[in-house]
Amino acid sequence: MKKTKRILPLLLTTLLLGCVMLTGCGKKEVKAVESAQILFDLYIKQDTTNAEKIRLTKEEADSLVKKQNELLTTMTKKNFKNSGITVTDEELDSIVKQQLAAMSKVTPTIELVSEKDGISEVKIKSTYIDLVGADEKAVNDAIEKFENTNITNEKELLAQMTSEYVKNVINELNNIQVSADTKEETYKFKKDEKSKVWIPENMFEFGKGIGTLIQK
Repeated sequence: MKKTKRILPLLLTTLLLGCVMLTGCGKKEVKAVESAQILFDLYIKQDTTNAEKIRLTKEEADSLVKKQNELLTTMTKKNFKNSGITVTDEELDSIVKQQLAAMSKVTPTIELVSEKDGISEVKIKSTYIDLVGADEKAVNDAIEKFENTNITNEKELLAQMTSEYVKNVINELNNIQVSADTKEETYKFKKDEKSKVWIPENMFEFGKGIGTLIQK
C-alpha cells in the first residue's frame, strides 16, 4: 500500500486572489494588518465575512472558495490514483471536507512590525496542524491491522486495507490537534492606490507562505 501525499492548493488560489483584488475601487483605506487578517481568514479558513472590505464582492469571494475546493479535490484524487488507491466520490468528498475543517482550526496573531517608504511589514504568528503525521498514522494503522492477516488474495487484501486507510484518514483529520506553539513569518505589504487596500508585495509568496505556516 503506497503512501498518499497531501498537498494544499496554494498556487492557483493565490493567483486568482491577486487578480480579483485589484479590480475594485474604494474610498476607505484598509491597512496591512487588517488586510492580512482578511486574506488569512479567506484563504485558510474559507471565511468570506469581511471579503468586501478588500473590494471582493460576495460572488467573487464565493467563487474563490469554490475554486479552492475544486482544486483540493482534484489534487487529492490524483494523489490517491498515483498511490494506487481507489476511493468513491463520497469518500473523497469527506476527506476534502475534513482537511479543510482541519485547516480552519489554526489561530493566527497578526501585528505590524514597521511602516516606512510605502511598505508595511506584517508579522503573522499561527498555530499549525500536522497533516503529514495524520496521513502517516492512517497508513500505518491500516498496515498494522492486516499485518498478520490470513487473507491470501492480494486484490482482496488491498481492497480491505484501502477501505481501512480511508476510514482512518477521515478519523485522523476529524480529530487532528492544533499545536500548542506557533510558527511565524514576516511579509511586506504595499498600498494599491486603486482599491486603497494594502496587499502583499508578492502575492504568490504570501499565499505559499501562509499555506506552509499552518503545517508542521
